[in-house]
Amino acid sequence: MRSGPELLSAREAYGAAVGLAGWAVLYLLLGAWWWPALSAAAVVAATAWIRGRSATAVFADLVEATVDLHAITLAQELGLTGERPTLTREVGDAITTTLALGMGSGRRFPERLGGLSHHA
Repeated sequence: MRSGPELLSAREAYGAAVGLAGWAVLYLLLGAWWWPALSAAAVVAATAWIRGRSATAVFADLVEATVDLHAITLAQELGLTGERPTLTREVGDAITTTLALGMGSGRRFPERLGGLSHHA
């Protein structure tokens, strides 16, 4: 399963909700000079709030599903699992530590992981 497009779409939906909230602020500022803009600000802010909460929930669910699907594979590729890989708190902590140290040190990851490097 390719989760990238779904994650990108959910993140874009969240970004659109944030942009809508920005418009609500602009309408609120306009309301200082023209009172009808205050009602537009309220409607736009409520819409942004609803869309933002929905987009956040979808994005969180997709991130969780992506981790559930790919964490074991990542742990295996990093050499952090034994013969019978399972995702445990210890394996998750090891993944986090390995990636945090790897990205901070400037070392490159194996090519099978895309050769990712913080300094690339």
